[in-house]
Amino acid sequence: MLYVLVSLLIYPLIYLAGLMRRRKTPNAVLVIQTAKIGDMVCSTAVLRSLRQLFPSARIAVLADPGACGILESNTNVDEIIPVTSKELKGLGGKLRVADRLRSEGFNLSVALSPNISSTMVPLWALIPIRLSVVPDNAGLTFRLASLFNTAVVRHHRKRSITETYAKLLEKGLGLPVDADSTRLEVAITGEGMEKSGALLQKAGVKVDMWEGEKKDLLIGMAPAARNKLKEVSPKLFAEVADELIEQCAAHVVLIGGLGDHVAVGSVMHEMKNKAIDMSGKFSLSELPSLLAHFDLFISVDSGPVYMAIAMGVPTVNMAGPCAMEERPLGTRNIVIQKDLPCSPCSYTFQTATTCMKGDRECITSLTAEPIIAAAKKLLSNRDKGK
Repeated sequence: MLYVLVSLLIYPLIYLAGLMRRRKTPNAVLVIQTAKIGDMVCSTAVLRSLRQLFPSARIAVLADPGACGILESNTNVDEIIPVTSKELKGLGGKLRVADRLRSEGFNLSVALSPNISSTMVPLWALIPIRLSVVPDNAGLTFRLASLFNTAVVRHHRKRSITETYAKLLEKGLGLPVDADSTRLEVAITGEGMEKSGALLQKAGVKVDMWEGEKKDLLIGMAPAARNKLKEVSPKLFAEVADELIEQCAAHVVLIGGLGDHVAVGSVMHEMKNKAIDMSGKFSLSELPSLLAHFDLFISVDSGPVYMAIAMGVPTVNMAGPCAMEERPLGTRNIVIQKDLPCSPCSYTFQTATTCMKGDRECITSLTAEPIIAAAKKLLSNRDKGK
């Protein structure tokens, strides 16, 4: 609250200083998305829209270091500015980040991860046009801070977050909302495709359509979850993987980051059949090139799911506690979620990390049958060209 009150007192000076930086057509745009991987993927439609609207502008993204890899090959981004939550902590941290941004001469900011930092920092950086999403659970301090923005759109839990982002650009910049306004995208690199293809071939998978031969059926699975509230048991993943290997003659590839070897190893230990362990072998920027080979992807609700969705890979999403009405989904995605009185309890701007009941029933009550049935349905639709 102190930040807001002090800024109110000096706002006339801030306004005048920012006015000197204002341009009819912005030439330096800052997008603020300091949330995790899935949120960054959901922000790619905004980046594309801004590039189309301001083709000559320099577009930078203030991002959490853990999600920066998503943007490394994104042609709509000219600069990535990594910033940790620790760097934004306290008045001193916010002022230091604001000073850095002020020196870069931004004249438009778009805050997609709304909080006090993403509201006050652009103000103190003297950015004259400031757009921001307002979370559905905003408290008094944030609501007051939002008055400093030139345009805001409140997010509603019954609406996809990508729709909220599109409405923000419509209100703040007059950009009409159309079907392309919410389309996600991730970049596939030639180097990544060569690496993934070579590793899959080494594991005995046919990854190309050779004359007279059909590419092997390849199913990706991500058994680890950063948020332990979402984590599914290795036995369940193993049962699903074994059934799909035996019933569909599929190869199963288990993926994960450098810290996911234990989770992947636990699944493989529970399996009767052999899976391919690709955990820790791909950076975030390379991961889309591996996902591109998959005919199907099965995971809890996590960043790689939305990368797969962006690429048009059919997905089975074990949603657990997550509010799926907020997620950008499509016809090639099936959500597995128990209909419980307490679910959902985890939202885009209010993430749950512990179970209020203490039993994680939305996850622990899952069985393999509906997951396998959903996988077969998506594979069948793929064979029919749907």
